[in-house]
Amino acid sequence: AGAAAGVTIRQVLNPHDRLSLGADMRWDISGRGSGYTISPSASYLTPLSRAMVAGLLVSAEFADGRYAHYNYDVTQAGAVASGLPAFSCAVRMAP
Repeated sequence: AGAAAGVTIRQVLNPHDRLSLGADMRWDISGRGSGYTISPSASYLTPLSRAMVAGLLVSAEFADGRYAHYNYDVTQAGAVASGLPAFSCAVRMAP
């Protein structure tokens, strides 16, 4: 499950550009791993001519410890089965 929100601001540096800011938040509702992720983003678009546009997009994704451990940890048994090295996220969340 999740939610998304955003806003666009026009005419930031010139009459035809725009800046967009947004964020998505998703929760694991399966009952298995729990946890959540947050994905903020920002983009800027400006026309260079009638035929060209320049843009810049910056985004990231952050996960809480429960989500990261359930989705990204590789246990010792998983390491043997897959050939991947065992791995655990550095921060443990309290149960």
